Amino acid sequence: MSRGQEEAARSGKAAGDSASTSAFSERQWRMLGEFSYRAALVETTEAVVAALMEVIASDAEIAFAVLYELEQQQAVLRQAVRWQVNARLSPPRINWLHDPTPWRLGSVVQTRQAAWIPDWNSEATSTGAATGNAIGTAAMVLPLEPTELTSSSVLPSLVLILGLPAADAAQAEQSRQFGGQLAERVNAILSAVHQREAKQYRLQHEAEEVYASLDRILASMSDVFVMLDRDWRYIYVNDKALTSSGFSRADLLGRSFWEVFPDLVNTPFAAQLQRALDEQQMVHFEYYYATWDRWFENRVYPSVRGISLFSIDITERKHAEEAMRSSQERLALASQAANIGTFEWNVQTNEVIWSPEEEALYGLPPGGFGGRYENWKQAVHPDDRYQAEQEVLQAVNQGSDFISEFRIIKPDGSIRWIAARGRVFCDGHGRPKRMIGVNEDVTERKHAEAAQRLLTEASALLMTSLDYQTTLKNIARLVVPTLADYCYFDIVGADGQTQRIAWQHCNPERRAWFDRIQQFVPPSSFQAHPAAAVLASGQPQLVAVASEAWMESIAISPEHLQFMQEAELCSLMTVPLIARDRHLGVLTCCFTHESNRHYGTAELRLAEELARRAALALDNADLYRQAQEANRIKDEFLAVLSHELRSPLNPILGWTRLLQTRQFDAATTARALQTIERNAKLQTQLIEDLLDISRILRGKMALTIVPVDLASIIEAAVDTVQLAADAKGIEICKQLDPVGQVAGDAARLQQVTWNLLSNAIKFTANGGRIGIQLEQVESPEAIPASSNSSLPYAQVTVSDTGKGIRPEFLPHVFEYFRQEDGKTTRQFGGLGLGLAIVRYLIELHGGTVWAESPGEGKGATFRFRLPVLPEADPVPMTANAAEQDSEAAHQLNGVRILVVDDETDMRELMTVVLHQQGATVHTAASAAEALEALAVFQPDLLISDIGMPVMDGYRLMQQIRCRPPHQQGRIPAIALTAYAAETDQQQAQRAGFQKHIAKPVDPRDLIAAILGLLDQENR
Repeated sequence: MSRGQEEAARSGKAAGDSASTSAFSERQWRMLGEFSYRAALVETTEAVVAALMEVIASDAEIAFAVLYELEQQQAVLRQAVRWQVNARLSPPRINWLHDPTPWRLGSVVQTRQAAWIPDWNSEATSTGAATGNAIGTAAMVLPLEPTELTSSSVLPSLVLILGLPAADAAQAEQSRQFGGQLAERVNAILSAVHQREAKQYRLQHEAEEVYASLDRILASMSDVFVMLDRDWRYIYVNDKALTSSGFSRADLLGRSFWEVFPDLVNTPFAAQLQRALDEQQMVHFEYYYATWDRWFENRVYPSVRGISLFSIDITERKHAEEAMRSSQERLALASQAANIGTFEWNVQTNEVIWSPEEEALYGLPPGGFGGRYENWKQAVHPDDRYQAEQEVLQAVNQGSDFISEFRIIKPDGSIRWIAARGRVFCDGHGRPKRMIGVNEDVTERKHAEAAQRLLTEASALLMTSLDYQTTLKNIARLVVPTLADYCYFDIVGADGQTQRIAWQHCNPERRAWFDRIQQFVPPSSFQAHPAAAVLASGQPQLVAVASEAWMESIAISPEHLQFMQEAELCSLMTVPLIARDRHLGVLTCCFTHESNRHYGTAELRLAEELARRAALALDNADLYRQAQEANRIKDEFLAVLSHELRSPLNPILGWTRLLQTRQFDAATTARALQTIERNAKLQTQLIEDLLDISRILRGKMALTIVPVDLASIIEAAVDTVQLAADAKGIEICKQLDPVGQVAGDAARLQQVTWNLLSNAIKFTANGGRIGIQLEQVESPEAIPASSNSSLPYAQVTVSDTGKGIRPEFLPHVFEYFRQEDGKTTRQFGGLGLGLAIVRYLIELHGGTVWAESPGEGKGATFRFRLPVLPEADPVPMTANAAEQDSEAAHQLNGVRILVVDDETDMRELMTVVLHQQGATVHTAASAAEALEALAVFQPDLLISDIGMPVMDGYRLMQQIRCRPPHQQGRIPAIALTAYAAETDQQQAQRAGFQKHIAKPVDPRDLIAAILGLLDQENR
């Protein structure tokens, strides 16, 4: 029974006690009570009405009952008791707005007032209804509605017509009072039900909102959470449960828990779940799941639907607890052998008596303790002294037990953790008299706790970062001072060299020593040093006591020995970082005389575990980098593929045009036909050839290099995009100055210009403006240094009034697959390759490209520059000129030159150019052939390509520079390559080349570079 229904029942009884209802018959009281009782047991309006009609049906003195339910303008007949339904007096539907209505239904509905019809037979006759029911009764028409709605504009929901006895005036009055009392009780109970239903609706709505919020929380929580129904089927699984089990949500939902984990059937785990369900009590237990070799802490919450299970992986904690238990067992054995120290303090005289074991605990000889409270206080670590003394005073003042843990500093400077327990005893007056207690050394336990915290915090750091340097620096901060006074990592780089990083010292003043310690990275051959030895063997090293002799044996220099002495090194351990059988580096931890701690097997195990986790993090970071690199290579491959498909057509069309317009000698014609045939075959086999990703990514883009007029290229590109510009109402303004010719592939340069113009049209709104300008500039700013840096440059500028570029995105605008944001992708489409291809092609031509934008919504400007070809002055071939040409043609007489290039055409071209200058030329198609030719041919100078299969030009040069001078180790060398960026020049110089010349090369520039290099070597 709800509170509202109880109140309704009480209100009904109170009304029954009033004078107006005192004349009710026993039968009427029983009926009212029976209804109140039944209605109090139900929850809905329908159930209340059903109870009412059942009670009415059980009372034979009620001649009849008819129940109508209001639906807008219609009253619909729902139930009738002892009444013969007919279409006139009790039709199935009554429009209560039309008068007259049977039973005065319209008046009752509109006024909400009950109607008493004493002679309902006469009235029925006046309405034309045939009665056919019992005579001698009155009819009472009662509107039924919740009490709180009686004064509102809402119409009653039900109308009840009762046939009540009215043989005389007294009986009629009694029946009227009874009908009113019945209606009052019904309405009161309906009100309570209505309020409860409204409240339940609100609660249900709120519960749905709470459940949705709870679902989001459970989905994101770091603990496993599942819900099972009473048949053990999964009905909810959070994300952590999926990642832990390796199943998908579809794999679990609806399946039995025991079907998923059959190995848990009939186990203590299953018994605990069953106990929670049977007892309907929360069950908390830990369980070792052997299949996963993991410990879990479980909380099972039962409900009507089933159970909810929270599981936390506590394997690490269990390991720590096991380590702590082992430490405590060892400590107990040690305490039994050494006798845990005891003390007695006379509170009133301040005298303290220590046992010999207590003195030994504090590092004092027998009888060495001063015997005063202050002597103990001075032995406590300054950072713990105040707290320990406050706990002593609290125990004395309150008469409670003294329990404290604090550090002490022994006379030798070592620091130990003490667990103290004592009890206060009072004199006859209740005043504290003395305290008796024990001390025990709990240093090992404290170290175990610190070690567990260290591993936990380190694991959190290692899981949240893929930047290995930052991660290792954070790990070093955790190691110091828990596991070391100072530490550092030595990491093996991709080049095989060891780099020292992540130096950390407990003394802030000595953290600046990193520059010094960087000087003492041992070479791999110096196996006496622990770092080099551990890197080579993969086995940890522990030096419990770092003696002077030991430091002298591992010092790589006098400065290194001095550093170790200044650092006050007293103990050291070095552990390897190994992942997937790869030695990634080492972690070195050191204690100094400042703490006077020494390493043992426990610290070594902790360091090994920490190193194992750090190695895993390093390996993951490397795998992530490799994955990114692999993805980048894939992207570049796909980008180049679509453009490389048409490359073989360039030499075919070029030689075809030359053969149609010019006359060549037989040898040149044959070479041209061979080139056409070779490239035609290449066109048919291009798909298979392009699968060689490494060749494509080495920059082997086929360019047809000829003198090119940029103005005509721009005109052609504008014609191509003009239709798209006209469609958006965009004006293209051209300003083309005469700039001379550039060396390049006309099709590729037209592609560059088309890409820039298309990009401008794409990102410019309707009615906008695009400008393209061609001009000659003298300043080589923004151009990588090259042999052509003194020449003028042709600069092409494409500007627009479009959406512009945000400053933070501007540096990335030429990167592969980079677009400004997701909105750009949706609105403008495209893969983001156009500008990346522009940069690649321009740099391949020896030029540079860059972008400018004042900001978003302010348009953008793209510029690229290419060196202008020098104009050839027509010189009459006089006798003197011929002599000069003859002299120029033999500037390299006697010079032996080795040319290395994997392209046959390039080797032939270089041979012709150098032979014309009098040089003796030997060619090699690979780096391996070049290394063999060095000893046989004995060249004076080397010219090598960079991008070659198997071994590239950089590695070739590095191997040559490792040779002694008499084996050509110092031969002058020029890098001749299509890699034309500034970074390529720097890399060539680092590899050992003295000069870097970008393809295509003017033969005069090449000869000048050779002569300059030979002259420099001969000085």
